[in-house]
Amino acid sequence: MPVPEIVREGNWVLDLQSGAFVRGGRAERLQPGVLRLLAHLVRHEGRTVGKEELVEEVWDGRAVSDAALYSRVSTLRRALGEQRGEASCIEWEYGRGVRFQRQGVSEDDAPPQLPSTLDQLPPQGPTLAAPVGKSFVGTAPVSAFRSLLGIYFSYYRTPSWPEAIKCGVSVLTEEADRVAVRTAEWGVDKVLGVRQRARYRGFVEMVDGRLHVMEQNMREPRAICLLTLDTPHPFRPDIMNGLMMGSSWRMGGAPYATRVVWRRVPKQMTIRDALLASGPYPENDDRIEPAIRDAVGRDCLTFHHPGGSL
Repeated sequence: MPVPEIVREGNWVLDLQSGAFVRGGRAERLQPGVLRLLAHLVRHEGRTVGKEELVEEVWDGRAVSDAALYSRVSTLRRALGEQRGEASCIEWEYGRGVRFQRQGVSEDDAPPQLPSTLDQLPPQGPTLAAPVGKSFVGTAPVSAFRSLLGIYFSYYRTPSWPEAIKCGVSVLTEEADRVAVRTAEWGVDKVLGVRQRARYRGFVEMVDGRLHVMEQNMREPRAICLLTLDTPHPFRPDIMNGLMMGSSWRMGGAPYATRVVWRRVPKQMTIRDALLASGPYPENDDRIEPAIRDAVGRDCLTFHHPGGSL
């Protein structure tokens, strides 16, 4: 079926020939890349357009990460005035591509007037949107990253265990249309006779193609742990790299920041098996593959003042 030159969906109208875009009866200027993405999706309505095709048609063949692609899709959704929880005409299918499908409009709605020239469009500038409900602007639905649910080893540096790489266990599950995270970690210092155990619970959001994790310790002291993780690379679908900020229990709760690697546990491994395999590893432990050791690095940034305050 041929695509009309003027496409209308909800409260917006796009003129494919001139590139004019109107939303809510007002002419708006879309970023060039966002306009090209929308126009290509509209011309292929109903079909899931793969990443390779989008890279060729929208990015002129330049190398583009999944995070950049998802960021462009999120920007487009905001430009269309879509909010989380509402029916969307732009569907992101993680690992497959993007699809445009009109949701239908009321026949009683009067079509907004398109400008006769691009000169009538307002100058481009930043737009701000307020968070919707209890979530953040631009968060992806669970369906966009459901494939990432599962059990992971979490490798990172911490001042609580110097000269070691800490390995915890994190589990991502879907609960009430959100992604919940549960993390457990432990360690035994035989020199000081200290046994450390911690359990965290929290939630995960995907924004612009990255996972943002917020957890809280379930026991005193109730510290907050924050992580940002890149989604897996096609060559290593079992690994996510990122940054983490937490609190050191050895240093009176002093905050620190470190690189972190999440690696999906083998399919045959249960949560109990993963917990038994976790703990503080010596730096040269054969259980840590060189790629993970290099990604974690050799140190972390600690914000510590001997007096406890500035």
